Amino acid sequence: ASNNTSAINMLKRDLDPFLNGEFFHSRCVCHVLNRVVQDGLEMVKPVTSKIRDLLNFVYGSGKRRQDFSKFVRGQGLKFLKPNVDMPIRWNSTYKMLKRAYKQRVVLMEFHNANNGQVVICSIDWLRIEELLSILKCFYKSTKKLSGVYYPTTPLVLEEFYLISETLKNWHANDTWQPVIYHMRSKFLKYYEEMPQMFCCAAALNPRTGVDGVESLLECINNNLGISSEFTNASIRKFNETPNGFYDHYDTLYGAKPR
Repeated sequence: ASNNTSAINMLKRDLDPFLNGEFFHSRCVCHVLNRVVQDGLEMVKPVTSKIRDLLNFVYGSGKRRQDFSKFVRGQGLKFLKPNVDMPIRWNSTYKMLKRAYKQRVVLMEFHNANNGQVVICSIDWLRIEELLSILKCFYKSTKKLSGVYYPTTPLVLEEFYLISETLKNWHANDTWQPVIYHMRSKFLKYYEEMPQMFCCAAALNPRTGVDGVESLLECINNNLGISSEFTNASIRKFNETPNGFYDHYDTLYGAKPR
């Protein structure tokens, strides 16, 4: 990422793009969201590690995996393949936790019947349930913004609003406040000043428009605790950006005096 940023700065210096390169480069939103989630997951590693250890115990050997499959089907349930997470794979931890939570009863019964050593209590499962509620929004946004058959840039602001709502709601929870603080800080590192590319693309979306962009910026900044002065400055910058487009176009293609 640092090499990419350096390369972009060199290109900006050599090519001198219009509007100071405001629309010259944008970070991958899904990569940023993944980093936000990873910062949060680092804070709850003691709980998620227990789930990972439980899955490794159940699925770690071919023999035990077959025994678990028979155990599940013997109870009239469908055997589900495990989802093992990897930090570099978007949403992989969410998928792992979601499937484990869905099978938590049979997983624990099989684990206890086979003298497993992983200690998971009801409080741990409650924390997993709450964590899934937090990560669900990031999962849906990442999936939506990873689309390849439709434009995704006009959708970014709406997804950021939904994410900011999730962070605001869970920040009031004493248990999750430190986790949300880290996730919020990582998000603001990249998007405290909203890229004009996202704002202008959303304004061209008939569902949003200029008024919608202004409302979204106000709501996002309010949810993330950004000052009203900074928000007003962001809105002013957004309103001025189309003038820069027009002036640039007029310079290149406007009528010339004879």
